[in-house]
Amino acid sequence: MPLLAPEAQAQDLPNRPDILDVPQLRHGMKGYGLTVFEGTRPEKFDVEIIDILKNFRPRHDLILIKTMHPRLEVAKVVAGMSGSPIFINGKMIGAYAYGWTFGKEPVAGVTPIRTMLDDLERPLPKEIDALGGRIRALQARLGDPSFYSRDPKAFAEATAALAAAQSRLAAAEERWLELELLREEIAGG
Repeated sequence: MPLLAPEAQAQDLPNRPDILDVPQLRHGMKGYGLTVFEGTRPEKFDVEIIDILKNFRPRHDLILIKTMHPRLEVAKVVAGMSGSPIFINGKMIGAYAYGWTFGKEPVAGVTPIRTMLDDLERPLPKEIDALGGRIRALQARLGDPSFYSRDPKAFAEATAALAAAQSRLAAAEERWLELELLREEIAGG
């Protein structure tokens, strides 16, 4: 079954049989992840849950795992592993997201699947539209040749607001693209 049917909503997810949510996870649970260390062939690596970091980011938990694989015993973390799916009892718990290169053991952080699925439901296109409108309004205001001479302080504030809105728009568009790619990947099965 695909991870997210187009009609699925975040509130429908708790009863899904193909995922394990953070409250179902316990210290010591063992499973595996899949990643490509070399070439194009996915390889399994073993994982064991160490702990759950509550509110690692605002309203987002992080699953701490120990990874076990000959390459990871030496390298601890391999660049490019982000996004590698992690499974416990055959059910997805999330994706490899963080690695700490200076640790003595191969420890990684996993973004919970619930966080990712909930993100798919966020209305970013509305945010993008609103920011686009705000940017157009600020650009029109700043395009008035007499604006600066009439009110230099307001001109500076509008310039700063435009830069902030453009930065927020770029971040929202990047996140929306990531989510769309993930949605396509999940829908493909």
